[in-house]
Amino acid sequence: MRIDLQSEMLMEFDDDVRFKCRFVGFIKDECVIVRVPVVPGIRGRIEPGSELTLRYLFEGNIVSFATESLQYKATPYSLLFVRYPKDLETYELRSEKRVSCRLRGQITKSKTSFKGMVTNLSESGCAFTMDSSQDMTDFIEKDDIVSGEFRTIDGQTPYPFRAKVMRRSARGKEVTLGLGFEKSSGGLPEAVVEYLKEVREFEALLAASGD
Repeated sequence: MRIDLQSEMLMEFDDDVRFKCRFVGFIKDECVIVRVPVVPGIRGRIEPGSELTLRYLFEGNIVSFATESLQYKATPYSLLFVRYPKDLETYELRSEKRVSCRLRGQITKSKTSFKGMVTNLSESGCAFTMDSSQDMTDFIEKDDIVSGEFRTIDGQTPYPFRAKVMRRSARGKEVTLGLGFEKSSGGLPEAVVEYLKEVREFEALLAASGD
């Protein structure tokens, strides 16, 4: 199960009632822990054995799983323990599959620059990861517009871009920003589009060859 700590989740029931909640953690093969809101009517829906579905966003995909309530703890925090999922359903939102990579780059907001790595890339956006010590005060926030650049494997040619911050997540000493490229900036250079195409073709060949 891959999910960012503190990710927002949607808890749904068979009668289409939904509550927003937040991912806290999990014990693999045992349980998932979410922080649920203290609102009227929710306690009766999360009694032990109650069935529900949890959905969340991860790397541009909607991930969902059916589960059942194990236990609810009201204090000191409103936490619900549910059974660890046997299966995950994934619905891909992006029209282009992102390619995993490690390309040096930087982003800039209001003349303040941050160095880091582009860790996945597609024609529509990328993930930019940096050391959290560079942005201790959360200067870059969701919905900000940033400019930036990255360099492909040869390290020589910079490729500039403008993007909107679609998500921000922190894990350990790293901050990862999900960036959506602005269409008005002209998109990616043809050389990068060709690079992505070649990588996808290579990945397809590996998948076709089996283990």
